[in-house]
Amino acid sequence: MKKNLFLTILTVLSLHLYGQKDQQFSPGAELVTSETLTETTPFKSVLFVFQGSSHLVFHFKDFSKRLKKTFRKSGLTIDFDFDLNTENGLKADIAALPKRVTNPASFGLV
Repeated sequence: MKKNLFLTILTVLSLHLYGQKDQQFSPGAELVTSETLTETTPFKSVLFVFQGSSHLVFHFKDFSKRLKKTFRKSGLTIDFDFDLNTENGLKADIAALPKRVTNPASFGLV
């Protein structure tokens, strides 16, 4: 009986002492640093490089289709480079890999 009472008092006391305190947060964000580029060169082509495991090839292919739809109206030429690790990959994943871009230096932004 005394043991149960002691454990109950100890639990209530610890929850009260170590409980979370109420904090008031203000909505919004604070800008820490801001940098402005003085000289920018406009680019006409963008190369997206996907890296990681070959198991993600179908995710990257779906993502590239969404990016093509997004950039279609902007007038930019976009291409994709799938630099995926093929070690221990499934045959279906490796077969679904698109060919790699041969010259990434020809793109304005990589």
